[in-house]
Amino acid sequence: MARNFCGDLICDHGTFVFASGPYGAELVSFIHSFRCSLEPNYRTKGSCRVGNALWENADLLSISSDNVGARTLTTTAATAGGNGALTVEICESTCQSLGYVLAGVEYSGECYCGNNFYNGGAPASDGEAGCNMPCNGNSSETCGGPGRLSVYDFKNAMASLPTVTTTSISAPTYTGAPTGWKSLGCYNDTVGARTLTTQIYSIAGNSMSVDACLSACISGGYRFSGVEYGSECYCDHQISNYGAPAGGCTMACAGNSTEFCGGSAAINVYNYTATTLPSTPTPTTSSAVVPSATITDLPKGWTYKGCWVDRALGRGSILANNLPNDVNMTVESCINNCISAGYNIAGMEYYTQCYCDSAIINLGALASSDSQCNTACGGNPTQMCGGGDRMSIYSNQTNVTVLSLPVAQNTSLPGNWKYMGCLTDLRSDDRNVCCMEREADFLAGMMLLKGLFLIRLAFRRTIRRRISMDMVLGEWSIRMSAFPYLDIIFLSCDVFAALRSDEYRIFTWNPTLNSTDIAIVCGDVQDVINQGATIVSDSQCTNLCSGNRTQYCGGPDLISYYVWTGQPLDSWTFKTGNSAGSYQFLIGGPIIPLVSTVGINNKISFLEKFGTEPANNSTGAYELDLTLISNYTAAWRPMHVKTDVFCSAGLVLPDRLGRQINIGGWALPSTIGLRFYTPDGAPGKWSTNDWEENYEEVGLQTGRWYPSAMTMANGSILVVGGEVGSNGAAIPSLEIIPRPAGAGVLYCDYLARTDPYNLYPYLIVLPTGGIFIAYYNEARILDEVTLATKKVLPNIPAAVNNFLGGRTYPMEGTAVVMPQSAPYTDPLTFMVCGGSTPGPEIALDNCVSLQPEVAGANWTIERMPSKRVISSMVALPDGTFLILNGAQQGFAGFGLATSPNHNAVLYDPTKPLHNRMSVLANTTIDRLYHNEAVLLPDGRVLVTGSDPEDLRFTQEYRVEVFIPPYLMGGVKQPNVTLTNGDDFGYSDTITISVILYHGSTSSMRVSLMTAVSATHGNSFGQRTYFPSFSCTGSSTAADGGTKTTCTVQTPPNAHVYQPGWAMLYVLDNGTPSWGQWLRIGGDPGKIGLWPNFPDFTLPGMGPTPGAGGVKSQGNLTRRGV
Repeated sequence: MARNFCGDLICDHGTFVFASGPYGAELVSFIHSFRCSLEPNYRTKGSCRVGNALWENADLLSISSDNVGARTLTTTAATAGGNGALTVEICESTCQSLGYVLAGVEYSGECYCGNNFYNGGAPASDGEAGCNMPCNGNSSETCGGPGRLSVYDFKNAMASLPTVTTTSISAPTYTGAPTGWKSLGCYNDTVGARTLTTQIYSIAGNSMSVDACLSACISGGYRFSGVEYGSECYCDHQISNYGAPAGGCTMACAGNSTEFCGGSAAINVYNYTATTLPSTPTPTTSSAVVPSATITDLPKGWTYKGCWVDRALGRGSILANNLPNDVNMTVESCINNCISAGYNIAGMEYYTQCYCDSAIINLGALASSDSQCNTACGGNPTQMCGGGDRMSIYSNQTNVTVLSLPVAQNTSLPGNWKYMGCLTDLRSDDRNVCCMEREADFLAGMMLLKGLFLIRLAFRRTIRRRISMDMVLGEWSIRMSAFPYLDIIFLSCDVFAALRSDEYRIFTWNPTLNSTDIAIVCGDVQDVINQGATIVSDSQCTNLCSGNRTQYCGGPDLISYYVWTGQPLDSWTFKTGNSAGSYQFLIGGPIIPLVSTVGINNKISFLEKFGTEPANNSTGAYELDLTLISNYTAAWRPMHVKTDVFCSAGLVLPDRLGRQINIGGWALPSTIGLRFYTPDGAPGKWSTNDWEENYEEVGLQTGRWYPSAMTMANGSILVVGGEVGSNGAAIPSLEIIPRPAGAGVLYCDYLARTDPYNLYPYLIVLPTGGIFIAYYNEARILDEVTLATKKVLPNIPAAVNNFLGGRTYPMEGTAVVMPQSAPYTDPLTFMVCGGSTPGPEIALDNCVSLQPEVAGANWTIERMPSKRVISSMVALPDGTFLILNGAQQGFAGFGLATSPNHNAVLYDPTKPLHNRMSVLANTTIDRLYHNEAVLLPDGRVLVTGSDPEDLRFTQEYRVEVFIPPYLMGGVKQPNVTLTNGDDFGYSDTITISVILYHGSTSSMRVSLMTAVSATHGNSFGQRTYFPSFSCTGSSTAADGGTKTTCTVQTPPNAHVYQPGWAMLYVLDNGTPSWGQWLRIGGDPGKIGLWPNFPDFTLPGMGPTPGAGGVKSQGNLTRRGV
């Protein structure tokens, strides 16, 4: 039956799984990867395969009898990759592209098409027994058999099957031999080791007879002749490859049904026993064939260029692109088809075969005589269409381009690249192409390159960037700062499951890859060592580079191997002991946090997807008091929300009470919801305030799911993007809250165009004015008043193999702004790390950074030690960044990621580029979708959540802390107290009292860490500042520390530092104090007066009251924390 199908199709030990709807493909990917997680060594086996769901491919439509001389399906189709690569799906796709509704596969490598059954073809009387030959391109599939055709039906086009008739067909009876010849009987034969090694192509298959074959062999000077499979003729001077008498010669000749012409892997052999060979007629001038003299209607500019030798000395065809066979081919039809395909050379061979190209390759040369092209065209017997290994060539080129014989490029390489040789690759049937752990690499840690440098030679419109070794290596060398990728490049036409395996198509959005695709992969030298790959003879790497066909680019399961011999492109430090930091379990939790916010009362508020949480026993909100960790019940204060905050945004507002706002949600009315919480009380005792919400009084103008939010320089809140809710349509617009009088929403075409890959975009106020926005793989600067685009920035790089990778949800990375230091004259630097790619959804293993205000700036790429998607990144008080959590494969979403990344990485922007990352400690807890991480006032990092909602990974309620290296070893933290309040303007002076224990004021630093609300890898509001300061006086404190008084200068304006709250830290030889909350810039947007309804707390305007009654805390005792 016909299927309503959307998404990809996967197989599961013979079972097809179909997914429909907008997330069908994601569902399929999840189901398949889930199965793989249960069976790590699982591969598709048996009859399981991937195909076009509109073909009736779960079961065969019919197993049809077939005859060489009278085909059941009459169109012979030339398929991508040739007979040796045939799969059922390739045949189906080929037939569909040619406009046929029936596709049939036979004898392992033959594809036939039609719109009906002909010549008495019908279901075979022996059922499926005769269809017993595996497909050449996928041994798990069956591709017919000798005289048997496996037939597939597109959209159930055939209402019924032909019935088997009982009419008898006369069997061959003649077994004799012409005069001078002796029949040697039936011999065994195989494709790889022919009993007679020279095949004759000059006899049309449907004209094959014993006499025709024997005559062709004797005219060529051969004494041995053989006929096979009804229509094939072979010659030799001897019996080769241990040929021996055998059975199986039961097929009638296609041109004479009274004679036997071999069988499947069986050949009728004849020996010419006369003492002398018959003389070969000498061609005269009148008998020479000159096609151009008889063809008058060639396309303008096209002329005959002669008869050329094809496949000389075992090389490939002299024209690379073989169009589907056409029994009605003429010279004109072949030329016109080549013109349509964009080529200017056309070649006809063996009456039905049409080849196209823009140059003659493989050392093609003119035949010694034009008369060697002596096979009449299938559609016009008055025209000659080549012959056996002879090609009639036409072109509109004045002088036909003939390329030199290809070589492996090992000279004139750019940079410090060096050619190492032809390297063995893992064979496609040895790769675990099912399970995601294989990283879609042929070696551990390597990536399949199928995007930027994917070359498609099929006649479809797609990415057509042609490659050569100069281009590939040159691009790597020129762009070291942009793509400093690993140490080696591999080139191969068969990198990952030959780019044609059905298993691979499970993980790609475009299932039309074929064996002519060329890929580039990259990796580390250690990968080669680990896999035991070896160098073999260069003569085995014989696939041509698509951009320069005088160069070789690998081969089947072989790689042209180049190594970078210069300075390492990226270098990481692997920390141990205290230098690696440490994960510690903190407390169990009643909630899987969706949004985590550290309040100015030093408690952490958590929100979860209220109403859709699996346990369904939550209030939707809790507040964690770190001073009460030893008492689980006391540590967690239940709070309450009225609507579902699933995938909302959050901020700490600049009002005098430091309220928290939560924006948007899962579905109406949640999506328009605005929720407010005013932190109150002090650590050690439950606070009393709760979340306030009334969407009938205050809300967004349009509902938003997965929006972003940012405090603007004027103190208003910018809300960007999202979707309608619950996998709904895009909301490609911006709006301001509180809503200015008469203001509406602003439509953004760039958000509409990039949906659904632009959710939770990254937003930054720029020091020079304007708003930076990064979404999917694009970025631009907006006018801060009109919100219109001022400047479009270069696209964000993704994977070196796939420029279509993204950085925002659902290809979720995580972003930061590099620390800004007084006097704040250096350009601002934005950095995003991790993300994912479409198709196989391999996570990105790099960070990219840009200075958007700098004219002509482009992205800088730094490789990470491992891949990450749905990760978190936390700014630390010392100016470094902690990268943690996430997965190494997949997308953000329930059940859409696997291979958890347990490793923490420290990024230090003060170190040289490409040397900034250090590998730290590991956790044992999987932190996947809905993981969060936030900086605590004491300098530790709170790590929470994982909400995959599948059976592979745990719903994670445990709360951890990561202790950065600066707090390891029992180091004593400096003490800081605010002495002149906690509310400051721009270019204002903060006075602090400091006690140092490890250094002096000369090594001391002060940092400001802005308030953060974190969700989905987006830490809203996160910024790091290093203000200028000076200290006076020095004395010894009671505890032995050095006491001093310092003054700190606040940033100069709202573009450098947006109005709002921050924690001030003092760093004593790198060890941070506890952060002290303060506000800078006031409340210029008058957020404190909004929303003005009786059921909401209004902070009002004016100075801060002291942050919940705790004006200056100094070093609080952890009390067992």
